[in-house]
Amino acid sequence: MMLVEFDQRVDAARLLNTIKVRSGNAEIRVRLATSEEIEGEPSLRDLAKQTAEQGHWIAFRAIDAQGNTKLALPSDASITVSVEPGTASGEGHERQRKRSSFRFGRSGR
Repeated sequence: MMLVEFDQRVDAARLLNTIKVRSGNAEIRVRLATSEEIEGEPSLRDLAKQTAEQGHWIAFRAIDAQGNTKLALPSDASITVSVEPGTASGEGHERQRKRSSFRFGRSGR
């Protein structure tokens, strides 16, 4: 699972459409994480409770073509997560002007 925190309130369902997850040139499908999944992942649950202001974050996870989460991210890969330009704020009319992104590595299965 992945969590992205923002400095203002966001609409997670709308925001998900502007988040892109890639490994190399391949785009990886994502869906919102359920509250049960977040609660079941201690590090994510703690991060969401301690550092992320309510409504200022989105938690999501990779899925394969059948909607399964297990093995949806490739092993031994660099993963790039980006929030694309045009992303709307939940607090006003301003839209994100530039792509924001971060990378992480994944090793093994």
